[in-house]
Amino acid sequence: MGQTPCPTDYAVANVVRSYFPPPSASSIKGAGLIERFQAAFDKLIRDGGDKVYGPISTNTTSFSVIFFSGTKNTGTGESSSLFEYQYTSPYDAAHGLPAITADTQFPLAEVTMVFTVYAWLLKMGDNWNDPITNFLPDLNDKGDHFGIQWQDITIGDLAGHTSGLIRSSSACTIGKSCESSAFLEDIASQGPVFLPHTTPMISYAAFQILAMAIEESSKTGSQAYTQIMNEAIFKPLGMGNTSFVGPNKCSNFSATHGLNMTARGEQAAISGISTTKDLARAGGAILSSELLGASATRSWMQRSVDSSNLRNGVGYPWEIYRSGNATSPILPVLTKSGAIGSYASYFGVSPDLNVGFAILARDFTVTDGKLDLNVYADIASDTLRPLQKAAVGEMAARYTGLFKSESGDMLLLNVTGPGLEVIKMSEDGKNQKQNVANASGIKESSLDFRLYPTNVRTAERHQYVAVFQDRDAPVDAGTPTCITWQDVGSLTSVPSKFIFELNEKGMTVSVAVKNGKTYARV
Repeated sequence: MGQTPCPTDYAVANVVRSYFPPPSASSIKGAGLIERFQAAFDKLIRDGGDKVYGPISTNTTSFSVIFFSGTKNTGTGESSSLFEYQYTSPYDAAHGLPAITADTQFPLAEVTMVFTVYAWLLKMGDNWNDPITNFLPDLNDKGDHFGIQWQDITIGDLAGHTSGLIRSSSACTIGKSCESSAFLEDIASQGPVFLPHTTPMISYAAFQILAMAIEESSKTGSQAYTQIMNEAIFKPLGMGNTSFVGPNKCSNFSATHGLNMTARGEQAAISGISTTKDLARAGGAILSSELLGASATRSWMQRSVDSSNLRNGVGYPWEIYRSGNATSPILPVLTKSGAIGSYASYFGVSPDLNVGFAILARDFTVTDGKLDLNVYADIASDTLRPLQKAAVGEMAARYTGLFKSESGDMLLLNVTGPGLEVIKMSEDGKNQKQNVANASGIKESSLDFRLYPTNVRTAERHQYVAVFQDRDAPVDAGTPTCITWQDVGSLTSVPSKFIFELNEKGMTVSVAVKNGKTYARV
């Protein structure tokens, strides 16, 4: 395809997921964002909806929303709850239901899938490419030439909606555990919808199979999925109000009222019960790698396939929304939504910002899983962009400024977009920006020299990586071509790693160029 010079269309092609360090909880609170969140939901209720996103039913829909951080609260050790908002509808109040709080229990519906995958990672490991027959070998006997090819279905297929299995088995109901043999016979008799690894498609049955494999691997070989979930996740995280739909499982009227316990559905996919406060505990633990190792968490967060909408990816088991465009940073938000009976749920985490949110709602005038939380979720998602501004402000305060070496060389850093822009840099009295320009074949006046934060860091040191870009580079069919990820570290004659030394307050005291000078803050 032809390319034409178009400098006015220049956009910073940053390294994905490396725009700025996540904002601290104190920075978020200090930026007045909590008041903005409160005002946004107050306005949503007052106006009965949003002029962009659509109407809501304030008379009948009650809800609870919470924002949380992956950073622990000092002293308590709990994940930081940044903001919460509850609303009890006039309908619920008139029918004598208790006011909504962050401890009000709601069915989770499909958000339950997140916890099944979380339990798999904790109990079984991040063995995404292993076939399910490694864990349930009897499945090898349940396929035929036109049936389910179990040996080809991986753990990643089951967790990531690409197993090709039917949506649900007629052998399962939401109020009790599936009987394994009847469940598998029913699945096998219906055959696949697609072959595995083909296309994303929701299958409740896939998550029940994961639960069966977890049960089979337990010490006794017969430990119930619900017991395993409680011991692996709910109890360690203090999620005392989280359990499963079923007889005598929950005394809170609002969590099960109106639910048909005999409705078709797999327990490991849609039968969870929780509160926004407990979801905040779980979300904070996921973001901070509290139970699961950091490497396994990163692998979990990164895995996805495309859907028919380029803004929406499909993860394990996330629905991934990608905000941004060709000329602004992409911000992936990993979400999971659900609806069952008169209830709806929404759970999301943003690893880049180290924050997340949960929304739980009910409306007893709505049935059959038709309660829609898209308006609420859109308002919640809108709050993430201001969090980016808070992160940029904090990065500017902590990492920018003038730095000098003992020999008088200079390094000047500023925030002019994603990352840190190197405004001036000298080494041994020579203009280092000119050296970079010469090595990269870019005019110095057109060189965009930026440093991006990596996750290689300790409390005292933080590594940034250099990216060089030509402001006069052509664009392809009107779209800036972003291939800087291919160029990181490609120029061996110029600096590519910068180590920021931080004090106890997180402020930069010096910057050391890998195999080069150290510049102290002036």
